[in-house]
Amino acid sequence: MKNFIEKILHQNVLISSYEKLDQFSLFFQKSVVLNNITIGNMEAILVKPIENMNLSMIRHIAQEIGNKTNRVCIFYFLKLSSYTHDRLIEEGISFVWEEKEVYIPCFGYYLKQNKNTVLSVNQISFLTQKFLLKALYEEWDHLNASDVAKKLEVSKMSASRIFSEIESLGIPVLNTNGKRKVYRKQGTKKEIWNTIHDFLRNPVIKEFHLEQDIDADLLKSEMTALSSLSMLEDRKYPVYAVLKRDVKEKGIHTMSQIPYNESPGCIVQEVGYCISFHHDLIDPLSVVLMFQDNKDPRIEKAIEQMLEEYVW
Repeated sequence: MKNFIEKILHQNVLISSYEKLDQFSLFFQKSVVLNNITIGNMEAILVKPIENMNLSMIRHIAQEIGNKTNRVCIFYFLKLSSYTHDRLIEEGISFVWEEKEVYIPCFGYYLKQNKNTVLSVNQISFLTQKFLLKALYEEWDHLNASDVAKKLEVSKMSASRIFSEIESLGIPVLNTNGKRKVYRKQGTKKEIWNTIHDFLRNPVIKEFHLEQDIDADLLKSEMTALSSLSMLEDRKYPVYAVLKRDVKEKGIHTMSQIPYNESPGCIVQEVGYCISFHHDLIDPLSVVLMFQDNKDPRIEKAIEQMLEEYVW
């Protein structure tokens, strides 16, 4: 199990027993084996059915695990019918199909295996996105996988995975010399941004609308960050960004929340990566990605102002 996931994702994988089984019913406990799984720096619950399981039960278990653990649920199947396979993808339910396929959309993984070759990636991972943005900001050039591993402080396996993703997605930032792939700086910062922009995604995974403003040293995000970098006025409540580990460490998921249609004390966004800017802000280009569906001309003007002053 572990070897297959590491081999196809080119990521370090840690698997350990899930200890808090008493929060689930006895029927639930007899139906599946639960493990904690960490892929790179992303955590989830790995669910291995003990016997063949119908689609309705898979849906039920995925929902219950998400509700009770606040973590992504990834199923591990030895066998999978074509009907169930297609429905899982249609409904966005994460799974690993032994020796065949990995589908974890919230982590940006959809890969198939055939003769030890990755065939497809349909969404960029947050690690690869972080690399592309840091390479743009810091004007990195002529980097191989070993160089990337050192700059991002990740394993060489993870750096190789970044290059494989970039190649699979067709992002034109790599030069190949034989089997050796090298990241090359392709023009000015604005030109690089125009090249990579359409491949990038909103870094926000989920939001916590808290009743009270949180008293913690957190990075400012979204509108609060944009307001700090432009003339745009902030909303009445601040927006912060945290990584998944901070949600647990700071107890954010246990704090009192309010409905999304009410005005919160603050919003805390769980993001897939953090690139700090001026020590207390999310980086400007990630802010742009957070507003990618925006139609407000005031925000568009503020974004242009921010980019001209702080990025280009």
